Formats: sequence, C-alpha cells, structure tokens
Amino acid sequence: MRMTSGPAMCGIITAEDKMKRRRVIFVVAVLLCAGAVGASAQLRLDVDIAWPVFAGIKLGDLGVPGGRTIDQYLILLPEIEATYQFGEGPVRFGAGVKAVTFIVESLLWPNAFVEIDLNRIVIRGDLGGGLFFVFGRANQLFNTSWTWIVPQIDVGLKLGDRFRLGGGAIALAPFDNMNNFGFLLYVNARFIVLFK
Repeated sequence: MRMTSGPAMCGIITAEDKMKRRRVIFVVAVLLCAGAVGASAQLRLDVDIAWPVFAGIKLGDLGVPGGRTIDQYLILLPEIEATYQFGEGPVRFGAGVKAVTFIVESLLWPNAFVEIDLNRIVIRGDLGGGLFFVFGRANQLFNTSWTWIVPQIDVGLKLGDRFRLGGGAIALAPFDNMNNFGFLLYVNARFIVLFK
C-alpha cells in the first residue's frame, strides 16, 4: 500500500476543509435549534388578497425582458403562505414559504416573518427571496435565475382572531444591484388559520 503526501496527510487543514466543518456545524446548530423550539411551533396558513394601489417598479430595470410595465399586472394579487409560527404572545415569528400568483404565472419563495400584536393593530415584517420557483402557463415571463430579496411590511386592523384589513408595501431588490429595487403599495385582507 502506497501512502501519498497531501495536505490532509501532513496534518494541514485547508480552507476547503474549514468551510466543510463550518457548514456541518451550522447545519447541526440549525437542526438542534429547530428541534428545541419545534415543540412550541404551530403550523400557520395565511391567505392574503392584496390590491396594488401604487407601483414603483420598472420591470426592465429588474431584468424582466420584453419592455413590459408593471401597470399591466396591477390586479388583485392572491397570496398564500405556509409557515411554522413560534411564540403565542404579542411577538410572534415564523419561517416557511410564500406564493404569489399573477393568475397565469405564480412565484414561490422561502420567507420569514416577525409580527407584533398591539391589541387591535398588528405590525408585520417579512423577509424572503433568494430562491424562486416559477410555475404556471407562461414560464417565459420570468427568469428562474432571479436572486432577489423580497422585504415586506404591513399594518393590519384585527377583526377577530383570524381576519385583518390593512395595507403595506412589498419590494423586489436584486442582490447584484440593490439600487434597482421596485416596490408596490397595497391594501389587503388577510385570513389566518392556525393548526395546533
């Protein structure tokens, strides 16, 4: 048996080995945290109907081909979100996936939220994106290599425990050029279902 003399055989730890170890440690830490708080998590389903009232988006600047304007798409935007929610007090947070449909085309992306319940008013902040799944009839409308972040904030008036009326703003910001971001202002109705 012949032995080779590479960096691993000489006791030298390469940068690649360090990155592998960091990834393993990160994955283990995430799994431990998820397991620890998973006992108090609830599955949450949000169905949101948003009506855009103002658009600050130039689709060409965001890399969408064909010279389309966002005004062509200012229609009701149904949105559905499935998350694990943590916390039952006035501050709640969660992580999951969100989908928005443009009727013939839909986008799905990972999303996290923080929600502050001020009795009758609920303030919610979302941060998602980085990875998009596109599905529908006209997939050529969207570029599946989008690497955007999608921040969102809205304020809602609680009408019962499971229904809110409010408004907010959602933005689209490409990672490679944060100066070319677009946004929509909207009014919305949100229905919430918790599965305990």
